[in-house]
Amino acid sequence: MWRNGAQRVDTSELRRIVREELDLGEDDAVTVSEMACSKPGCPPMETVISIFPAAGETYLVRVCKAIVDVEPMDVLTSLAFGDHREGFDPTRFL
Repeated sequence: MWRNGAQRVDTSELRRIVREELDLGEDDAVTVSEMACSKPGCPPMETVISIFPAAGETYLVRVCKAIVDVEPMDVLTSLAFGDHREGFDPTRFL
């Protein structure tokens, strides 16, 4: 269910950037979701990019903005330096 007044956002461009930057194949999946957070110090809304390589571990990359506010550079920065699980190595996709 969508929160009050929320509109569906086309995330295809964000997914395309992730696929291109990590050189993902047809069998690899990428999802983009918006999540609310009520924990202290957490932004009220964050965008979570989930990367599901066909072979290997799943990785989550977070952008501390609502989906509608995420710019391509936010995605690139999060992939390179962002808030993701320890052990994430984007160079393994190169």
